[in-house]
Amino acid sequence: MVSLHLQSGDLENIRFAYSPLIELAFAYCDLRSGKIPSQHRRWAEATERAIHGLHFPFMDAVVLANMYIADFVTQTPTQARLTLDDEIAQMYATSERIIRDDVRYLYEHGRAQGEMSVEVDEVLRYFLAYPHDALHCLEDELRLFWERAMAPYWDRIQVILENDILYQARQMALYGVEHMISALSPEKLEYHDGEIIIHKPHCGDQDFELDGEGVIFVPKALREDGVSWQVACPWLPMVIYGARGGATLYHTPAQPDPESALTMMIGEGRAKVLESLKTPLHTAELAHRLQVTSGAVSQHLGKLSQAGLVTSHRSSSKVYYRLTPRGEKLLAVFTE
Repeated sequence: MVSLHLQSGDLENIRFAYSPLIELAFAYCDLRSGKIPSQHRRWAEATERAIHGLHFPFMDAVVLANMYIADFVTQTPTQARLTLDDEIAQMYATSERIIRDDVRYLYEHGRAQGEMSVEVDEVLRYFLAYPHDALHCLEDELRLFWERAMAPYWDRIQVILENDILYQARQMALYGVEHMISALSPEKLEYHDGEIIIHKPHCGDQDFELDGEGVIFVPKALREDGVSWQVACPWLPMVIYGARGGATLYHTPAQPDPESALTMMIGEGRAKVLESLKTPLHTAELAHRLQVTSGAVSQHLGKLSQAGLVTSHRSSSKVYYRLTPRGEKLLAVFTE
């Protein structure tokens, strides 16, 4: 059991943020360990095909399969919405001392868990000797994995993360901190009398006294169970939990039929006029076809003309209307 003892200032500064780099690191960790939630097998299979034949030795060294990830990789997000570029810049700003301290812990943890291969040992030695040079190699791998595994899904992942943050903030406002925290992961996380308790039997009993600067709660989308934490200096304390709705990542929203979409955009009357003008017509023909008055048709034609969607030409005593190239393109967007 891990206990985070909060001060009064911590309660006042509970905040939410998401992190592209944390999402990437945990996704890679799950992929390495083979512990992929069933609802994300589709992502895992697509990613394995996308990275087939590629090698990530620096990521393997700092993202261990048994769920320990170097703190300088998973830094506490400092803003609600960060980009991958933002977080890589923060990683480069990490002092060499902190990088070396993290790497030494990785050595100890990797040896204890039997994950210290010859290659991992060599990479960690390179980190110890040349920390920032090693970061350049790590960055190349992180960006490659992002491009192949994360970028195709990131827009939808962001929606899940932002929706979860809005939901949790509302829960906290309506029902209080205790309810919000305890509901994040009922079997693994609870709040009681100023203490956040994380149930991690394999970690033994650990107690941390926070300093009143607050706690950042970070949702992750590709895993809905499990809770992780980070309280290492110089970063703010962080609790990472599974976001709600991760299974919706692969759902394609239903698209409105073309006619309805066009109607929603420009209004029912103008949409009907525009669709009728696939062949040139004069005002009386349009009014008869749409079963409206000639005055109503004229009003719609005037607005469509102002928008550059229809044009007119006279033939004998009648004025005919037809689509302009812009009107044809607009109609094509909604009927393709």
